[in-house]
Parts: sequence; C-alpha cells; structure tokens
Amino acid sequence: MDDLPAIAPLREGKPDGAREVPVQTRRGASVPPDVRPYGRFPGQRVTTRYPFEFFQDQIESLRRFSLEEKMRGEKGSMSQMAREAFDMYIAKRLGEER
Repeated sequence: MDDLPAIAPLREGKPDGAREVPVQTRRGASVPPDVRPYGRFPGQRVTTRYPFEFFQDQIESLRRFSLEEKMRGEKGSMSQMAREAFDMYIAKRLGEER
C-alpha cells in the first residue's frame, strides 16, 4: 500500500477545468445554474414517478394498446394512458362526493 498515491481531501467549489453551463428553460431563455427558473408554466401539470402495483392483464392490455397506437403513428404512451385513467377515476370520485 506504500506505493499508492495519497488521497487528498475534496476542495470546495468546482473541480479544475469545470465551467458553469447555463440551464436552458422551456421557453428558450438561459439562466445561470444557481438560479432555478419557475418550475411551472400556467396550465401545466408536473409529472412525478410513483411505484404502483398493477395486475399483469392490465399491463398486457396497456402494452397492446400502446403498440396499436404506435403502429398508427401515434405516441402510444402507457404513462399517458395511466394518467388519463387516474383523471377519470378522480373525477368520478369527486363527483360522487358532492
């Protein structure tokens, strides 16, 4: 182990040769990396990943629907299908509660 280099402590700040790269916002404007642009634009919803359990037949059906849509030149997003189903379920539940 004597012939191995010594491990130096990490220095604060950027590594040698690193440079700050401006962040590109959705509307095309650049902002410095330490300034966060507004996270949302009016009328836009933010997606978040969550692990849910589904039945195998549900997943197989979504895959089939997705493939059919892709063969028609459409997006075929299984995530979009699930979001639409959640929206319908939430609307139904809210309608029943009123």
